[in-house]
Amino acid sequence: MTAGDEGALAEVEEVRHHAEALLATEPHDPSRFQPLMTEITVLLGDLASLGARLDEERYAAEREAARVHAVTMGLNRELGVTFAKAAAEVAALPSVEKVHEFKAQFRYLDRTIAALKARHYALMNLNRGMQSAMYEGGRRG
Repeated sequence: MTAGDEGALAEVEEVRHHAEALLATEPHDPSRFQPLMTEITVLLGDLASLGARLDEERYAAEREAARVHAVTMGLNRELGVTFAKAAAEVAALPSVEKVHEFKAQFRYLDRTIAALKARHYALMNLNRGMQSAMYEGGRRG
């Protein structure tokens, strides 16, 4: 992989740790709800940007795999179609593996986004419930 690929994948690792920490956080203090929801909202925006970048890099890797495949097929056509096709698939394998890695990371980001959204909505509902109980209690008291 190139340095750019390693950078994007390293960024996914950083985001993975941050997201897992946010999902594991159990705010027992109601004053922690709003900062946690804000942090989740910011991370969701970062994940969307990272997902778009990973998708672009995946398409670039797919184009590279197709290019390598076509060039290798052309170089080996006089040896027969079966041999040329096998040689082209072997030559394109590193690019195809990159495509698969980008797809796996993109799927991970999709699942993480869904989990963070669910966590955000749960915190919003808890926050609303507590506010409602406080206002209701204030009217009776």
